[in-house]
This record gives sequence, C-alpha cells and structure tokens, in this order.
Amino acid sequence: VHVSKRNVSAGYDIRSVTVEDDGSVSPRFIEVKAVPSKSYKFYWSRNEVKVASVLGHWYWLYLLPIDQHAHFDLERLHMISNPCVSLLDDTEHWSYENDALVCYRKL
Repeated sequence: VHVSKRNVSAGYDIRSVTVEDDGSVSPRFIEVKAVPSKSYKFYWSRNEVKVASVLGHWYWLYLLPIDQHAHFDLERLHMISNPCVSLLDDTEHWSYENDALVCYRKL
C-alpha cells in the first residue's frame, strides 16, 4: 500500500509484508530514498527516525541510487532493516550529521 500518497506524515512510504520460508507473514514498513549513486547521502526526517525506532525490525529503508543519467539503478538498491540500529550504530560504514534548521512563520 502506497501510504505516503494519503498520509505524508506516516513516517514511511509503503506498507507491505514479508513472507518467510515457512509461510509466516510479518509487516514491513518501507521508506524509500532516492540517493546519489556515489555517496548514498539522504535526508531522514525526525518523524521518519521516530517511526523507525518504534517499528524496529519491521521498518526498512530502501536506498535507491540514481545514476549519472538520472535513471534509477535497481541493481544497487540497498535495503536496510531496522536502520536505527543497523545504520546509526554502524559508524564503520555510515556517517551522519545532525544539523537541521527548522523555520516557520509565527501566527
């Protein structure tokens, strides 16, 4: 289900399922990020991180590289389960910055 079409604040784009070898089914919540093919750099909103931390191993981050011709490189798709643990805690392979500036008009 393409959730983000109806609810942009859900914290993920797609609600799906994982079917195991034994036939059991578990939920899969997928956030898709189009990323540069060299750096895989992306922006992950505070809400997305919060939802990912709550959903744990049911939350997946799909990093979809864009090649030099602005085409998706599906062969280099990187799927990360439980990214709050497997990405944020993996300082050997990933770096991150925590420097967003949020501005809004006072009413």
